[in-house]
Amino acid sequence: MTPHGVPSQVRSFESAFGRPWPDYRAVDPAKPESAAAWAQWARWKLGFMDAAWQDAQHGVALVRPDYICATQSQYGFSAFADGYYFTVARSLPVVSGHGGYHDWGPGYFNP
Repeated sequence: MTPHGVPSQVRSFESAFGRPWPDYRAVDPAKPESAAAWAQWARWKLGFMDAAWQDAQHGVALVRPDYICATQSQYGFSAFADGYYFTVARSLPVVSGHGGYHDWGPGYFNP
């Protein structure tokens, strides 16, 4: 199970770019064109997260301009495989950490 191949996102990508999405099962990192297609897909998908944060921040600012929008925007190095990456909150004015825990290894002693 992966966050890639969500049917609505596949349809949207294919409509936007006029070509099939780069199916993760067929990506060959040894081929530059395959890796470039995958990078385009991944960056395009991450744009949805950034757009959602921009929209949320706009809504909060309209209602309570004195509130500061923030989210847990720093996550583990492996988070990209989770479909999430720290740059997705780049539109928000505050960068927030993961708290006092992490998903792997020695708990509080992760770098």
